[in-house]
Amino acid sequence: MKKTILTRTTISKCSIDNHCLRCGKWASNPGVPGITLRATLLVAVIFVVISGDLWAEGSEIEKSSVDFGPLVIAHRGASRDAPENTIAAFRLAWKQHADAIEGDFHLTKDGHIVCIHDKNTKRVARENLVVKESTLKQLRALDVGKHPGKAYKGSVIPTIAEVFSTVPEKKKIYIEVKCGAEIIEKLLSEIRKSGLKREQIALISFNKEVIRKFKTKAPDLKALLLVSFKRTKLGEIRPAQETVMKDLALCSADGLSASRQSNSKEFIKKVMTAGYEYHVWTVDDVKTANRFKELGAMSITTNVVGLMKQNFTKQNRPQLQ
Repeated sequence: MKKTILTRTTISKCSIDNHCLRCGKWASNPGVPGITLRATLLVAVIFVVISGDLWAEGSEIEKSSVDFGPLVIAHRGASRDAPENTIAAFRLAWKQHADAIEGDFHLTKDGHIVCIHDKNTKRVARENLVVKESTLKQLRALDVGKHPGKAYKGSVIPTIAEVFSTVPEKKKIYIEVKCGAEIIEKLLSEIRKSGLKREQIALISFNKEVIRKFKTKAPDLKALLLVSFKRTKLGEIRPAQETVMKDLALCSADGLSASRQSNSKEFIKKVMTAGYEYHVWTVDDVKTANRFKELGAMSITTNVVGLMKQNFTKQNRPQLQ
């Protein structure tokens, strides 16, 4: 609903005399500056109410991670039940009550942004095309509906605009950039045209330069650094946690989105104490998900959206006395 904010220029001026202060009426003389005490209080009340309403609207998505557990993010859509990174997978994820979807994006030869994980189409289609060396028309001619059964036959590689169009109000999209920083200008243009609100969008990438340039161009949009932790044969964790903390600062990331392996309680606390958000991927079992919930993860990316939503909903359901 459109709201009107009253300011000094929209309220009639009134003379400040004993009569006006007593009765609280608007003055009939517009030439004398000032407003009545009652008018001042009216403006203050309206400002507080509207400010609170706008704050609530802008933060409602984020509050769900506090009130109802971590946000449940559909990894490449409902990729366990439909072909990954297709419109069918994303629509199914919303039907399964995902809080957000995660998709992978590349730039084509002719400057379009398409949703596909790998740098080529070998794994998802019969023909093997390199995305950056192919036009949108060439890529859209492929059938990427490979999945048990024939229900998704004829599925095509979607553009980012088509993926954006599936995102409902108060839901989110995590945009994983799989190429380099050359995608950023086009990406920001597509975000502006999408009509999605700022709080509905987050960029994620393993590429620190992508994060840095994105935050330089769009400091008001969220960007998370992706990190995959691995343990060496000598038992050492790579990358080192100190390196990750430095990288977060250097690329101006808003937070860390890390693989589920080798995330100690102490490290997660260190990340959050430093003022960064902590997110985790890809978690498909309830026990692990509950552990990360207790450790303060803001979101959990999963291939089994329905299971995770059921798990967190059950935990937060009021108990009968």
